[in-house]
Amino acid sequence: MNKNTEYYSFEFVTDTVDCGRPPDVPYASVDGKIKEAKYTCDEGLELVGGSDTIRCQLNKEWTTPNFECLEVDCGPVPIISNGTTSDNSTGYLATANYTCDAGFDAIGSPNPITCDASGSWDVGTFACQEMDCGRIPSVAGASHDGIATTVNSTATYTCKTGFVGSSMDNTTTCGEDGQWTSFQFGCSLVDCGAPPDLENATPNYVETTYNSEAEYSCDTGYSGNTPSGNTTIDCESDGTWTTPGSFECSKLVSRETCFLVLELVSRDMCFLVLELVSRDMCFLVLELVSRDMCFLVLELVSRDIRSMF
Repeated sequence: MNKNTEYYSFEFVTDTVDCGRPPDVPYASVDGKIKEAKYTCDEGLELVGGSDTIRCQLNKEWTTPNFECLEVDCGPVPIISNGTTSDNSTGYLATANYTCDAGFDAIGSPNPITCDASGSWDVGTFACQEMDCGRIPSVAGASHDGIATTVNSTATYTCKTGFVGSSMDNTTTCGEDGQWTSFQFGCSLVDCGAPPDLENATPNYVETTYNSEAEYSCDTGYSGNTPSGNTTIDCESDGTWTTPGSFECSKLVSRETCFLVLELVSRDMCFLVLELVSRDMCFLVLELVSRDMCFLVLELVSRDIRSMF
């Protein structure tokens, strides 16, 4: 029989031959036709060993299926950076749970991952990211040297000018829990205490802390003299007050003293010094002037008279 005869004979016979129901294969379904039947493994299984198709022969027998359906195997669980997973099965619908290393936080999904029907792990976007404690805590009146905010990063605090620290516990650390460690450090304004006493003077102030001011005023019956200083002092960063220079308060010259001066000075001399026209006017002027003015008058009269005062 030549090839053409065999060919036409095969076509003719197979169109009329009925091989019956295709043989069953464990864990597989079959789609049968007159000439051939095609198998599909159940979900989670994969076809291994041969073709998924058999044919109806002239002897009314199906060719023998030469494959089998075996459970899908996704292989080793994928390794991720900074994370671990315990040993797991790798078959269909098996799961694997990741645990991030200390100092790292889980992001993305899914976790656990699953071995799917295609034989792959559905890793998705899951990853382990280095823990970040976020913004470094602020302390009133202090600055810190912290820059990084990841695990084991530190920040050490220093009080600003004019502030003093409350303890030596002045460092915080980013912990593996993503939180900054607690600390007792705080900064409070330097306090200079009450301004120093000055004889015959009273300090006027509101606060005694850094940059506060105190201004002196002479007590009643006294007059201020500031040839090389002023009446105001400041609280400095080291907790001390600045000095008021040579400020002092001297007792005012009384009316009686001025009268005594006039009694010792001739009317002509009073006219000469004050250019006044009457003794009464001289009295009036001397009542209004300070001890220094009386001294000036005395200086013009006599060095000996001045020594009486």
